Amino acid sequence: MKRIGINASGGDFGYKEIVPGVMKALASSSYQIVVYGDSNIIDKDFPYGLPPVCLEIAHCNSPNKELERAFADLKRGDIDAFVTASNSRRLLAYAKDHCQEGIPLPGLLAPLPINKDRTVYMLDVGATNRVSDPQVFLGWFRAGRRYLQVYMGIDEPKIGLLNIATERAYPELMMIHQALEGNDGYVGYSEPARFFAGEIDLWLMEGFIGNAFLKLTEEVLALTLTVCIEEVHDIPLAQLHLGKMAKERMSYGAYLVSPLIGLKYPVFRVHGRCNSDQIAKSFEAIKPYLLA
Repeated sequence: MKRIGINASGGDFGYKEIVPGVMKALASSSYQIVVYGDSNIIDKDFPYGLPPVCLEIAHCNSPNKELERAFADLKRGDIDAFVTASNSRRLLAYAKDHCQEGIPLPGLLAPLPINKDRTVYMLDVGATNRVSDPQVFLGWFRAGRRYLQVYMGIDEPKIGLLNIATERAYPELMMIHQALEGNDGYVGYSEPARFFAGEIDLWLMEGFIGNAFLKLTEEVLALTLTVCIEEVHDIPLAQLHLGKMAKERMSYGAYLVSPLIGLKYPVFRVHGRCNSDQIAKSFEAIKPYLLA
């Protein structure tokens, strides 16, 4: 039985949503779940004060201790994977010491559906902040390429580097581009139009820009759908269909987990605003990664 860890204080709501989410996951999951957190708080959420047999509580008295112990358990092999809603900066502080050889920093990879049959990916979307080291981008390139090949079944992924134009770049970006040139699958500078047209599979960018771009895209999509729904106010079936599409394909709830790639162990971040139902579903969402 796989053992999956999660820290109770992660996310915007902490114990309030994480612990009920774990209880819901246990109802249908085939995992043993290890919850890192204050056992004095967690115990209050279990019927009769007794945790279910597939649950283990790893007592920690602070959010930092939760992450520290979880990564120590990953290293020892005491847990097979770790799920967290903790903010990216705190997560990176502990994850950066567990990178694969040749990868200076891990990166968060996020999927983005551009139509019903096509999903493209962004890296990094917030694990890091400002990054200009070509070796970091080269590590993301290698880890991202392998991820798309192993988990997404894309044999020859096309990978581009974010730039506002194909003919010019600032000096640091030129150095990154030069480091990536010659690697199989690298297609050079890529503007947003190429990404949304589906011409590339993976878009590389520093974490500050990636996180801002992802959040802006989420809000623009939501705004666009709201405008469309308002325009078809006299067609209830169209409103219903658009609302369903937004929930199933364009919300963060439709893509619950972002793998932190480049690490020696499977680590997944979920959105900080996840509620207990989404926390429960995240355990099911990681299954393909553990089986590949």
